[in-house]
Amino acid sequence: GNGSDVSCGACACCRSRSFAQAVGDERLNVLVIQRARRLGRHIVNFDHVLALLRASGHVLDVTVMDLSVDGPTADHSGNRSPVAQLLMMPRFDLVIGAYGAALTFSAFMHSGVMIELFPSLPPSSMMLCNDGWNANPYTVYGGLAKQSGTRHVCLPAGLHAESETLPQWRDLHIDVDIDRFSSFVSSAVEWLLADRYNLSGA
Repeated sequence: GNGSDVSCGACACCRSRSFAQAVGDERLNVLVIQRARRLGRHIVNFDHVLALLRASGHVLDVTVMDLSVDGPTADHSGNRSPVAQLLMMPRFDLVIGAYGAALTFSAFMHSGVMIELFPSLPPSSMMLCNDGWNANPYTVYGGLAKQSGTRHVCLPAGLHAESETLPQWRDLHIDVDIDRFSSFVSSAVEWLLADRYNLSGA
């Protein structure tokens, strides 16, 4: 479900052994991308997503890229050129965001993790977001992750019936399944801590 209890006690990543070990200088940098509502694929429970991540604050440093201002590409503020945006990506370990061009920047991480969020999909489009880690090697961003050495997982908001009256899925907003999202974050944190700091969850 999309429960709002995202305290550390409810967050699976907080209970992992490797997470509990990370009490020193171990830090993971997370970039969370929010799209403009008018563009579709806007995360409607964004506050819950951020609360879950920030509940892990002793390990996760969270940066938000807000695309709610009009503009053609990732940072619409005009404060960063596209080159500057590319150059900042190696500092991030985990990128989270909706299907869209801004996820392209994840290719410039150093063997990081991408959690790709989708709106609810009709059965005919479910192949765009297969369940499981590295299960989408032929989709746009799953393929990009494979080519760039990034671990990738895709999380759809649900499944809806085919309908000619509903907007196209690209225009729908995203209500993130917080329970499943927490599980994916937990797995990402376990792997990243082991990779970056040799902390094992075993």
